[in-house]
Amino acid sequence: MSEALKKIDKKYLMIVAGIFIVLVLIIVIVALARSCDKPGEDYDKVEQKLVDAAKKYYKNNEDKVPSNSNFDTVSATTLAEEGYMKGLSSYLKDTSCTASVNIYNNGGQYLIIPDLKCSEYSTLHLSDKIIEDNLVESNYDNSTSDDTSQSTSSKDYLSGLYDDNGTYVFKGKNPNNYLSFGGFVWRIIDINSSGVIRVVKSEAEDRGYYWDTKYNVEVNKSYGINDYKNSLILEKLNSEYAKFKDESKLHLTPFSVCIGKRDKSNLNLDRNIDCSDVLDGQYISLISSSDFARASLDENCNSIVTGACNNYNYMSLFLHESWTTSAVNDNTYEAISINSGQATAMQARKSANYNWVIAFNGFEKYISGNGTEKDPYVLGSSKK
Repeated sequence: MSEALKKIDKKYLMIVAGIFIVLVLIIVIVALARSCDKPGEDYDKVEQKLVDAAKKYYKNNEDKVPSNSNFDTVSATTLAEEGYMKGLSSYLKDTSCTASVNIYNNGGQYLIIPDLKCSEYSTLHLSDKIIEDNLVESNYDNSTSDDTSQSTSSKDYLSGLYDDNGTYVFKGKNPNNYLSFGGFVWRIIDINSSGVIRVVKSEAEDRGYYWDTKYNVEVNKSYGINDYKNSLILEKLNSEYAKFKDESKLHLTPFSVCIGKRDKSNLNLDRNIDCSDVLDGQYISLISSSDFARASLDENCNSIVTGACNNYNYMSLFLHESWTTSAVNDNTYEAISINSGQATAMQARKSANYNWVIAFNGFEKYISGNGTEKDPYVLGSSKK
């Protein structure tokens, strides 16, 4: 009898112990859940909540989705009031925070970018980071330079980002303007006053291609017609852009391409000549005739045909006999290529290399990188 009672007591104790352990686990789980719900300092998590809420908001408000290359903005207050997320104070200890979300229509792909501002934190945007890292100040003291890759006898040879009439332009032998996107390495050309970042692919396409081969009545031969808007090189570029994956197209912003023609007698290093005519709303292009020379820091580079433009110029490392968007005014069959660091007029029917130029919205959130070859700025996914 006593043995039976002992077995009952032991079984009873095991049941009580099991119930006790379960209760303790429940208490711990509830405590952890409550602690997770408390406002904290995980700003990245809040930025993602903003993006997720905006996706739901625009799905239910299709009339607010931007058309063409426009954009729309919705505030965090609106998202909270309409039930797509809680108020920011529910997520963050910092009660000073405000936020909004921008949605951009990039060729039918919708890019959503958060903008969170707090007393202790603000969303870091890509263009701001690039400028912060690389801007060469006008009062730069070359005695403090650690740039050993080139002469430091003059501030003019310091690789970096220069303010060129409101556009920030990368210049020099080896500036930290590497960017990784779509499985390729790019070099940042410039950032315009609207924050649009232009980049050029650091590797030419697999084989050369002609600028144009149409029949030209001026010479009664198939020398091509040097009208970029209707050129075969533009058709080629657009066909290649069409093959980009949607996750890459999502990040590409439309930009204006400079397609002005040049007189052979006026080869000044003046971007205004190239931009005397523009083609708006493009998603892929080539460099213009002045882009190469503008990247040089040589004081003797004052013309697009000057060999000195090859000096202190990062583009000289990968642009070799490369087509530009520019053509000449003197005839209807020649376009301009960059050959051995100089702009050269070539018959449009001839074959030359070409490097893609695309653009990004500088408002994109900074992900990582410092622009060096080993640690490039990163944008989007790594897929091609």
